[in-house]
Amino acid sequence: YLGILLKLRPSITHLDLQSNSLDEQALKVLTASWNEGNGKNLEYLDLSFNSKLGKHLTGLSEVIRSGKLPNLKTLILREVGANQAVLTELFESLAESSVSLQHLDVSGNAISISSTSG
Repeated sequence: YLGILLKLRPSITHLDLQSNSLDEQALKVLTASWNEGNGKNLEYLDLSFNSKLGKHLTGLSEVIRSGKLPNLKTLILREVGANQAVLTELFESLAESSVSLQHLDVSGNAISISSTSG
């Protein structure tokens, strides 16, 4: 239903899907729709508390990197079960994209902060 919704309403700017038991298949449907150009107006995306998404966020990273969500300002991924490698890929895609993100929340995931001295 998500893919149909996004195709019918590509002008959606705010998408809150937190706590919906989304899984890999749901994320594939979303990313496929965004790759078809249905995310151009999306400014706010919340996928929080969908603990099965963590290791599958690569698709979202690829969509961001490819510029398919050009107006994304807020990305909330609280407690999605993401590990350090997945989050690093997401952070790199954000850095490499033209997205002007203003708010990023990845709290409740397996992230470590390390510093390197040089």
